[in-house]
Order: sequence, then C-alpha cells, then structure tokens
Amino acid sequence: MRSNRYNFPFLIKKLFIIAIIGIYLTSLLNINVKADWILHQSNFENALAQGSILDGITTSKAEYQSTGHSQDGYNKTLKTQNEINTTKKWKATQYMQGDIISNSYTVQLGDTLWQIAKGYYGSGSEWTKILKSNSSIIGYLNKQHCLIISGQKLILP
Repeated sequence: MRSNRYNFPFLIKKLFIIAIIGIYLTSLLNINVKADWILHQSNFENALAQGSILDGITTSKAEYQSTGHSQDGYNKTLKTQNEINTTKKWKATQYMQGDIISNSYTVQLGDTLWQIAKGYYGSGSEWTKILKSNSSIIGYLNKQHCLIISGQKLILP
C-alpha cells in the first residue's frame, strides 16, 4: 500500500493558499500606510513649505510643542514621515529621552508606544504605563498588538 505521507498536490494547494494570504495581508498593510500618507501628506507639505524640516532648519516653538515634542523630537518625526511617504514603507521614529517633553502627546505617523515611552521616559519598556493610562482610546490589532492612530491624543503619566 502506498503511503499518503507526501501528498504533493495537497502540499502545493496549501503553499498556494499561504502565498495568497501573505499577498492579501501585505496589501492591507500597504493600504494602511497609504491612508496614513494621505492623512499626513498635507501636514508634511505644510511643514516643508515653512522650512521646518531636517538638516538644522527649525520649526516654530508653538508648532512642535503643540504635539508634545522637543524641537529635535519633532524634526525626527518629520524626517521619519518623509521617509515613509517617499518609500511607502512604514518604519518607527527612533526617539531618545527628551524628544517628547509634554505629558499630553499627539500621535504621529511612525510612532509606536515603545518609541513614545523611550522618548518620554528614556526606556521603551515603560510603554505599558501609556497603555494603562489610555486604555479607553487605544485599540488592538488581532487582539495582540496595540493600535495607535496618528492624531490621537495620549496622556503620558
């Protein structure tokens, strides 16, 4: 009797299904990045037009402080947003302690709870403090990953 251990047509079907699911999930991620890009494109273009981005060019104090950033932190978020908009690939803004200076913070494209905690507390592992303080407004993706949205106002305890 022949063993059905290596049923190649069955394996090929499974691999095909896995590939289709992967393509679908990738397209969903691209749609989310494009939606964020559309939402933030005008903000970014306004900042660019005002000469506020990158290479030592500064923004007005009121503009960056209204988001909760220091000037350096705000320039980092603008640089990350520019990279996301250019490459159409999401990446996290790499904050350092002191880049976020206010306990009232506006989420930006490229933010994660880990990086916000790193920019405010100095350690990304403090992200759970932010989650606990804002549990009523932070959603979840696939019941596992915290979902924050650009423009969301967070309280940093």
